[in-house]
Amino acid sequence: MVATATKVLRNFGYLIPPTRGDGSVGDLGEAIRRPGPTSLMTIHVVSVLRFAAEAHRARGEMEAAALCEETAKFGYIITTGFENDVSAIDEPLPT
Repeated sequence: MVATATKVLRNFGYLIPPTRGDGSVGDLGEAIRRPGPTSLMTIHVVSVLRFAAEAHRARGEMEAAALCEETAKFGYIITTGFENDVSAIDEPLPT
């Protein structure tokens, strides 16, 4: 999941180092913290960051999980203008 999230974020302009020869991905945290040109922030990026946070948490990488979650919350505020619970983006629409 982390590798897929990294690929998606790279497609949205995040400058993430390419996948290494051992199959591990570049440092997502480095890409999020890097000053300079901004990357595209969309609701899709927010969702991917949330999934990446869950994957990092499952792997025991709490620092990376917290960074992804914090960035997802910030992105949610940017894209929606609200400070609501970011998990609302994954809920199905009422029918």
